[in-house]
Amino acid sequence: MKPKILFIGGALRGLELIKMLTDKQHQIVYAYILKEDDHEPIKVSDAIAKICRTHRIPGKITKKIEVQDIPDILSYTPDIAFVCGWRS
Repeated sequence: MKPKILFIGGALRGLELIKMLTDKQHQIVYAYILKEDDHEPIKVSDAIAKICRTHRIPGKITKKIEVQDIPDILSYTPDIAFVCGWRS
């Protein structure tokens, strides 16, 4: 049985990671898709969201993870969380 994965990601690295995970049919329990700032020239959050919709992965586009998100994160009971392409 494949581990339950929580995806937190953005940027090109995050896009490539979610493509790889979905191509290998990993069990992604939720995706926090990190929205780019206005000044960033490359925007991929919509592409990541489309992949999630295609693979029926629940998630949301957000600028950051908040303290209020922690109970939800814990409720997904992930075995592992991948954070890729996080920017400050």
